[in-house]
Amino acid sequence: GDDVADPLLWVASSLGNSLLGWREQLPINLAERHVTPEQLSPGQRDQVVKAAGFTAAKGNSDTKVTSHCLSFGEYCVLYLLERSSTCWPKDFPTGPSLGLTGKAARQWNRYREDINQFAQTLSQVRRLFANVATYTIFDDHDVSDDWNLNQSWCLRVLGQPLGYQTVQNALAAYAIFQAWGNTPAQFKPGQPGHQLLAALVRWSHSGGQDGSTEIATSLGLPTINHHTGLPTFTSEQMQGAKFWVLQRAPQALTWHYTVGSPCHEVIVLDTRTRRAYPAEAKPTAPPMLLSPKAFEQQLAAPLQQSTPAKATFVIASTNAISMRILDKIQAWQLKHGKVFSGDVGDSWNLNAQALAMLLTTICKHRQSAIILSGDIHFSSAIRLDYQPTSPDPQSTILQLTSSAIRNQELLTELLHTRLKEWLLPARPRQWYGYKAPPFLSKQPHHRPTDWRCRLIWLRRLAANAAEVNQHWLGLPSTSVQPASGWDRLKFWRSRWFQSGQEMVGVNNVATLQFSLSNQPDTAEQHSQHYHITQTHYWLSPWRPIEVTASRYATALPLSSVGTSQPP
Repeated sequence: GDDVADPLLWVASSLGNSLLGWREQLPINLAERHVTPEQLSPGQRDQVVKAAGFTAAKGNSDTKVTSHCLSFGEYCVLYLLERSSTCWPKDFPTGPSLGLTGKAARQWNRYREDINQFAQTLSQVRRLFANVATYTIFDDHDVSDDWNLNQSWCLRVLGQPLGYQTVQNALAAYAIFQAWGNTPAQFKPGQPGHQLLAALVRWSHSGGQDGSTEIATSLGLPTINHHTGLPTFTSEQMQGAKFWVLQRAPQALTWHYTVGSPCHEVIVLDTRTRRAYPAEAKPTAPPMLLSPKAFEQQLAAPLQQSTPAKATFVIASTNAISMRILDKIQAWQLKHGKVFSGDVGDSWNLNAQALAMLLTTICKHRQSAIILSGDIHFSSAIRLDYQPTSPDPQSTILQLTSSAIRNQELLTELLHTRLKEWLLPARPRQWYGYKAPPFLSKQPHHRPTDWRCRLIWLRRLAANAAEVNQHWLGLPSTSVQPASGWDRLKFWRSRWFQSGQEMVGVNNVATLQFSLSNQPDTAEQHSQHYHITQTHYWLSPWRPIEVTASRYATALPLSSVGTSQPP
């Protein structure tokens, strides 16, 4: 919602009004002044977005938020344009034809070329997703950068009328275009989703005059205190520690869900709207990504209620385990108050209590599990071997990250190469953990530990040309001219230099493949394991017209606890 290209917002504003049949009134200040979306032109929204408190505008107003989505129609149209070629214009106007000059015109034309390239292949992607069962979960950019990052963000953005309405609009669009498909039962008559749809119809028919409160209630947004103008928080406690949690109505939609089959279970976490902010810490302190009650509802209860499946997946939008250097950078940013520039609070690493609860809850109920994650703009595979000090069985967690489809940058490109391994190799790590209260550390404390775990980064196997039909990608002709002398000097683009073994740092998509086989645990006993292969597809820097595949491979035991046989 925040980093939108100017030509794309130009379409979204116009088409959004046509979609709704009326023009939404957006409150742009506390004096109750309202404007319509088209009065906030593409490329010129940065000051309004700053005033609404969105942190995407911090230091990046000239690039990140000049075309921030604000209205319900705009968010809906982005879904329509992303998933279907039907509503796209035949062509976008050029910058000069709209009266733009200089840098603004050049930027518009550059965005125009990128968007046309995207639209060129959209029909193929649409066909794919029309034939594949698809489940989703939001992250911050479905709304805006740093959405609910910490208590400070919530107070600042939800305390502004435009900020609150924008979050409501984005979440309502998510409910229709994503959540309805994830959990259709919630949208049947008498359920929260059905109440939301009725409120949206009433709101639309009244031109935005009636139904907004009911929409906010159904979406789980907090009420606003009339005396302070700030969102309402409730409190939760865990083993003596107190946390603030955004208020939500009991009848509100839930965004987490579980999908199961005879051979696997998928537990999808909502780590955005159910966060717990430490009551005794600064408003910018890293939160627990799941509050104590949310941990019980979203993770512990599904694991307890279901029979262990052969494969257990936990979907966490942000990484549970990250690079050590990133941990140190975020710790420095937290110390110096630069939490928004580094997304300090969006991963589990700086709240040891929450990370300990995540690991111990999974390992208490499953012998193995796979965490699927994204967000960090590079891909990797990390194995965590969990060993309790009690006679309980050992467990293994595999974190598989696929990111990003379209967001590589200089830093991730360097992580992709051998340079990262030479300068900052990802060495094995050891953690020591405690259950009461939940906590983990790099070194054991004075009291006996309850568990320990070892983390290793799996090595990326050698890259090879992928056996895929790439003509629909719109790449140049596959005929390659002999490399010139200058090309041979570009060692940073060579296959050898690009073959870093820890990460995929260029734009990629990934698939997972599972094969069940018998693997000996001891000389006397055999147990079934899954062989897992995560394959990443990307365009090779040394031959940019070629789709390349690289793989991570490992084996995991079945996720049932206390048995060597499949359920």
